[in-house]
Parts: sequence; structure tokens; C-alpha cells
Amino acid sequence: MNNAEDLYNLFFEQFLPTILENQKNGGGRWPMPIFEQSFSVSNFSAPVVVEEFMSTVQKLNEKGMTDVQIGQKYRYPSRLARFQHLFAGRYLWLDKYDPITVAHKFISILSTMYPQNLFCQGKKNLIYTEESIANEYGSYLNLGPARDINLEIASLERLFYLLSESFSPRFVNTHFEFSGQYKVGKNWLILKEYHDLQPDFIPIHFEYSFHTVTIIHTYGAEIDYQVDIMCRPQASNQSMPEPKQSILLVDNRLVNDLTAIRLYQKQVMATMELAVNYVAGLRTKEQIVTFNTGMEILTLLSPISAQRQSLIKAALENFRNSEFQNRSDQLNAYVKATPRDENGWRGIFDPRIKQRI
Repeated sequence: MNNAEDLYNLFFEQFLPTILENQKNGGGRWPMPIFEQSFSVSNFSAPVVVEEFMSTVQKLNEKGMTDVQIGQKYRYPSRLARFQHLFAGRYLWLDKYDPITVAHKFISILSTMYPQNLFCQGKKNLIYTEESIANEYGSYLNLGPARDINLEIASLERLFYLLSESFSPRFVNTHFEFSGQYKVGKNWLILKEYHDLQPDFIPIHFEYSFHTVTIIHTYGAEIDYQVDIMCRPQASNQSMPEPKQSILLVDNRLVNDLTAIRLYQKQVMATMELAVNYVAGLRTKEQIVTFNTGMEILTLLSPISAQRQSLIKAALENFRNSEFQNRSDQLNAYVKATPRDENGWRGIFDPRIKQRI
């Protein structure tokens, strides 16, 4: 499947159900009530992020970098899949870019990031080959199970998920990628990678020194592990059996000492408290726009662009511009009036459909 339109159709078939499911479960709540709708905060940053994405990708392509190589820079597909959310605000950047052109370039890059099972079909996120998993992690499978270690790693894992929500309440998977299952020998593996654990848009003291954590769960039989294309774990995962072995790598270093793991738990909890207090202290719309723009930059641009302050400045200029504010209000009214059914969500997100504003 090489045609960009065919690829985008397949992607949208996976994306739209995640929106419907998320809405059924209550939908996004941040940054309401400071902004009336969760979409609204992105109105000011989306034109800036789209422009930086397209101009940077064009420059990289002109230098000879392929879309495959650009995808390798992103590494984690679910974070780039979040780019689709920016199409809800396409009315605000139509003057610079054709949304379909943007969609085709975005999907051309994203499609290269799945060596198997394109776009997480059937809620199976398989972003590595089993051979690469065996080469990278196979040696750790000989350590043997230790239930006390497993339990402490499970507790730490729950804390990392909550920490990710504290850092990025809108795009929680900015900080993780869950994938698998992968069969290695007689084992079935689930891989949980936490990354960008010291985000620069949250000016707090991080109580730990690490930046990445990988948790590997091994099972003695095939399991049914599911996440959607945005890496949201599915409810069915709650009935999975206990892993026979859990392995913890901190900045690619094996950690199997209970004292060290418990120290990480304390450090993560302390950092989480600081992050929650910081985000809760954002009271003005300008503060929220600044924070959200930083979050979008980390999620969608940081693998390919070092720009940050200039982009935040541009988003704030949009926020302070009365003409832009009027257009933003028109978009908000359209989104608010759109039915929350499948056709309505298509009208909001699908760049091939003109928003009737």
C-alpha cells in the first residue's frame, strides 16, 4: 500500500474509533474550565506547529533525508499519531497549507514506523520485529523470575503512568510507548517504554536523574494485549495473567535491586507532586497556551526541530491577536455545535471535509 490517500484512509479507520471510545468514556477534561473545550487551547499553537513541521520536513527531504529516516527520528509512532488532532483547527491555518497535503506528508512518515501491522490494526501495536526484540532484550530472559521484584516493578510502572498524565494531561502518551506481544523463544513479551521523563516545558526539580525507563513483562503463553493507535491501554488488559518475569531497565541499565526500585518509587512520587502542583497553578489562558504549546512541541516537533521559544512566542501572538481570536471563536462555535457522532467527528478531524464555518 503506497498511495498516500489509501494510507490515510487506513489510518483514519483506526483513529476515529479511538475518538468515539474516548468520548464514551468522558473525553478530555484538560484545560477546562479555563478553556470551554479541550480543543480550544490548541487553536493558537496548531498553526505554528503545522508550519514548523512542514517547513522542517521539507528542508530535511531537500537535504536527502527520506521519510523513513524522519520516522526513525520520532521512533515512537503513537506520539506522531497525535498530529492528527491538529486537523481539528485546520480552519485557522488554511491560508498557509492545504490540509490534504499536510495529511499526506504526515501519514507518509507515520506509515514507515510500523514494520508490521500498519497503524496498530486490531489494537496490536507492533513497532519492532521479533528479531530486533530478541537481539536487544533476549539476554535478560535468563535472569529467572523473582516475584518480589515483579511486584515492585508493577508498582513503579503504575507510578510512571500517573507521572505521564501529570506531565502531559492532554497527550499522555508523549511519555510512553507500549507495544507487543513479541515472541522470543518460549516467551511472549510486552514492552513498556517511558521516555522524555524530564520535559522542559515543566520548570520543576526532577527528583531522579534518569530520562528513560523500559519495563519488559514476560509470559509463558500467548496473551491478548491491546492498545489503540494513541497507545491507550484497553480495559481487556485488566484480565491478563500476572507476568512470570518483569525486567526493569533505567537509562538502558538493568536494575534488579529492591532498594533501588523502591527509591525510584519515592523519587517518582515526589516529582509527580511537584508536577501536579505546577500544572494546577496554571490559572490564566496565556499560561495554559504556553504550557500546551510546549507540550505539543515536545510531542510533535522535538525529534526533528530544536525550535521552542520562538514557537511559543508565535502561539502567544496568535492568542493576543484580536482578528485571530475572532476566527478561533468561530471555530469553537462550529466544534461545539457539531454532533458527537461518527459523522460529526469526521467533520471535525478529517482534512478532506471542509469545515462549514
